[in-house]
Amino acid sequence: MPYLLIYSVAFGWISHSAGYAVVSAIIISSMLVLGSVLGEKDTRLLQLHGLTLVLMTALTVIGGFGTRDIASLQIESIFLATSYLLLGIHGITRDFERLSLLFLTLFWGGVAAGLSHAANEKLGAGGIVLSIVLMCGVAFQDLRKTRRILRNVRKDEKNTLGGV
Repeated sequence: MPYLLIYSVAFGWISHSAGYAVVSAIIISSMLVLGSVLGEKDTRLLQLHGLTLVLMTALTVIGGFGTRDIASLQIESIFLATSYLLLGIHGITRDFERLSLLFLTLFWGGVAAGLSHAANEKLGAGGIVLSIVLMCGVAFQDLRKTRRILRNVRKDEKNTLGGV
């Protein structure tokens, strides 16, 4: 958990070094810190947070050294940082199954939007379709797994409370 907080703050410096505006770097870093704090209790969310940070860093560093427009990179980073925050909110709403699944769906939608934006610049419309299809496959698997976990937790709580 501490490494996510440290890296969330460090990402502000990395993104500013890549050419982002100071305000954008601060907003992105703030969303990352808040998402890290909100989703700290679930190890599965920590893994997704780590993967999202790696994706954001790769897009920023590779795009920053390439010929890509900085404004375009900022849009992708904002999509991914917002998704990161939504994943943190998903972590604190786990007691409410539907609300939790809604925030998880929004997380995957934001990741798909960020990747689609990046794919559009390199591959055109085919890249958008490819990224959306791939992300939908991953999202459906994750939503199914999360739903099963939430139902098992709820069932265990009922059994525990019923035995008292």
